[in-house]
Amino acid sequence: MPSFEFADCPTRLDLTAAPDGTRTGSLRCTLRNTSSRRQTVRIRIEALSGARSDWFNLATAPPTSTLEIEEDIAAGSTLTVEALVKVPPQPAATDHAFRLRVTSEAQPDTDFAEGPAVAFHIDATERREVKRPFPWWAVAVAAVFLLVVAGGVAYLMWPRLELDMVRGHPLEEAKAIAAKHGFANIGAKPGEPEPGHDPAQQIVVALGKDDTTGATILLFDPGVLVPKVARSDPRDAQQALTQKGFTASIVAETSHVDGFGDTEVTRTSPPEEQPAAMGSAVTVMVNIKKPNSGGGGGGGVGPGGIHPCTPWPACIRVIEVDPVLSPPRIDPRVYDPLPSIGSFPQ
Repeated sequence: MPSFEFADCPTRLDLTAAPDGTRTGSLRCTLRNTSSRRQTVRIRIEALSGARSDWFNLATAPPTSTLEIEEDIAAGSTLTVEALVKVPPQPAATDHAFRLRVTSEAQPDTDFAEGPAVAFHIDATERREVKRPFPWWAVAVAAVFLLVVAGGVAYLMWPRLELDMVRGHPLEEAKAIAAKHGFANIGAKPGEPEPGHDPAQQIVVALGKDDTTGATILLFDPGVLVPKVARSDPRDAQQALTQKGFTASIVAETSHVDGFGDTEVTRTSPPEEQPAAMGSAVTVMVNIKKPNSGGGGGGGVGPGGIHPCTPWPACIRVIEVDPVLSPPRIDPRVYDPLPSIGSFPQ
């Protein structure tokens, strides 16, 4: 006599149709151990009436053996077994069945039980294609691609102004060149000075950006302002000019300039605080001592007259020595026509 029985198991299963044409369903049966001892059993689904075994599986079965499970059932206890059915779309209506079978691991040939046949019906179905959502991502990709292409074309076609096109040209010429390349009414402002450019020509040296609009503008060489050196010592004037990038040429005035001390710088050429080309020469004029009054012979300025001298003071004769001062004080009234210096008294 079998040690098991299926105490509660339906004999019919209604399947539910899915959108893709498949039909699914599930069924639960109760298995009871009627013996007085604990039993290890093997439970299996059997396909009947033309059903295919790959339509079935047990809910707790491992993936490697979906049709069969092994369980332990205590004496007099029950076990719920769930069967799952999934039938692919069928071209014609058919009826099929399946059942559950349980066998004892101890006596599989003689101790077993079968559940009732569970019938199910499959309607003929016409397989329908699953409606896929519109691929909006493709539209987004295409839009990005078009933007990239449009951006590349715009970059190639957009007006561009390169520094090499305008560098070294006077400002007005550079503006005309810029207008030909799509930069009409381009702005300009002073840039950094460079050696050798006449500031009056406003030579373009770089491109820049407008502080307000960010538009491209021309930067021209404004030159360097000649520093104020009047009333200073010639050596200090020379140093100030060198620091600004000029070369200094010291030249004596041809006559005394009132209002300035002896050997003071009186003026420069080009004038102070006027722009001049970086690296150009600036002439520094130095005052001479006022001649004594009452003399004759051409104003009493000494033998040989007054001669401008460069470089200063290489050709000034030392004619007065004050033992307290060092170096000897120079009297610039008298100049040699040649660059020579008188001897210091011993």
